[in-house]
Parts: sequence; C-alpha cells; structure tokens
Amino acid sequence: MQDLANAIKKQVQTSYSMTYKNKDGTTTKVETTANVRVINNISEASESDHLFQVVNKGDFSFSGYGRAPLNGNQVYLNEQYVINMILGNDNNTIPHELGHTGGLKHSDRITHMEFSDVFDGQHFIPCTPCVEDNVNNAMYSGFNPVIGGTYLNDKTSTEINPAQIKVIQKNYEEDKLNKNTRGK
Repeated sequence: MQDLANAIKKQVQTSYSMTYKNKDGTTTKVETTANVRVINNISEASESDHLFQVVNKGDFSFSGYGRAPLNGNQVYLNEQYVINMILGNDNNTIPHELGHTGGLKHSDRITHMEFSDVFDGQHFIPCTPCVEDNVNNAMYSGFNPVIGGTYLNDKTSTEINPAQIKVIQKNYEEDKLNKNTRGK
C-alpha cells in the first residue's frame, strides 16, 4: 500500500504542477503538493481527506481502471490494475480519476458535457485531429464512440492543462468540491 501511496503522490504532483503563459504575457506557476498516507480503516480518515480506495475486482461495478464521483472526495481503483500504477506502466488513472473529483469531465465525450460547461472552461473536442493534438491530456476517456479511436495512453496521457486547472479552481471557489461521496 505504501508503494501505491508513493505512486499517487508522484503522479498527482507531476500532472497538476505546471508553468504557463497567460494571455497578457505574465506567467503562472502551479505547484501541487500531495500529502498521502496509508490508513488501515476508513474510520481513520477525516472528512476533508480524499480517499483512494483499492476495490476488489469482483466488487467493481464495471471493468474500468477506476472511477470517481464528480466533485467528490473518493477515488476507487480496480485492484486488477493497481500494480501497473505502482510500476509506472499506468501514469494516467490516478490523475484522471482525481480530475473527476475536481469537477473535470471527459473532454472527448459530448454526452458527458453540459451546455454550461463551455462557460466554465470545459470544452468538448469534436474532431479527430483536435483530439490527436491533445492526446496527452489525462481527461480523455479510454474510447470515444462518437469519433472513433482510442486516445488515452496509460503511460503518457497524464497532462492537465491550464484551462482544466482553472475549472478546478473555479469549482473550489464556488464550494462545489469535496462533497462526501464515500460509499457511493
């Protein structure tokens, strides 16, 4: 479990830290620090903790790598794939699912978007070349049935872009995050 905690810390800090130029020419630096600890019982977690819970394959409600309720505080990881997260063969699942807890949606699935999402900074990427130009983004789904193709790469689709950071920040400022989703 400590190896998984180390992988979570490394992947979160890598994907959610960046420096970027603003439209006015100034630079913004986003530095993320993840404090990760292993607990033996869910009762050891405080209400403000985000939980990464390894779920037995038979208990997992679908065959995916992980899931996380939008704006929640819980990430479920399918135990079948955890070893690849620890070994660095899957650097995507952890930042991807954590993105959902920040309010980020799959940017390549129109059915996941709402009209208001455009105004909040999330955009559906409708064309194959647009998706291919952003193939390293962590928030693409595993397969897009609308435009076809698989764009998510477990090892390299790890980037969170500045617009996505702004969505998370806005959700935080509007008190939309950290909703108790334990047990769901």
